[in-house]
Amino acid sequence: MKALTGRILAALTLGLAIFASPHALAADKVVLSLQQNPAEAGLEASCVALQLGTGLLMSEKEKAKVTIFATLDGVYIADEATYDTDPQCETINEFGDLVPVPLEGVLNGFLNAGGEILLCPLCFKARQPFDRVEDPQIYVASPIPLLLEANKVIDY
Repeated sequence: MKALTGRILAALTLGLAIFASPHALAADKVVLSLQQNPAEAGLEASCVALQLGTGLLMSEKEKAKVTIFATLDGVYIADEATYDTDPQCETINEFGDLVPVPLEGVLNGFLNAGGEILLCPLCFKARQPFDRVEDPQIYVASPIPLLLEANKVIDY
């Protein structure tokens, strides 16, 4: 009986230690750094970052807070003119085939899943003027708090 009680106490102690761990309680904070202009050579990087971000947000295994940090020419992801030519992302459908999907639709899917896009203030200001996509999930702010809190950063 003492051995069983000892094992139960050990299991409870271990369980409480794991439960009390900040990693067990906190969702991942993922930052996807996007540096390329989606209207130019950076279309593929933009599409992959948005699709990966959406997948992370929709994961049932592990919930994550996902923010795209648009820096350098990546800030053009928030430029309405980027979508004028209807750029197409390649995605894989349920049959495993590559199919085109409008970049704007992929962006909306990311935002609807709860993703956010933080525009680098310096990069945004240096590339003005452009008409910004109006969405509260796309904003200009200091990236320092975001980067200090992130536990995963992926670069595109």
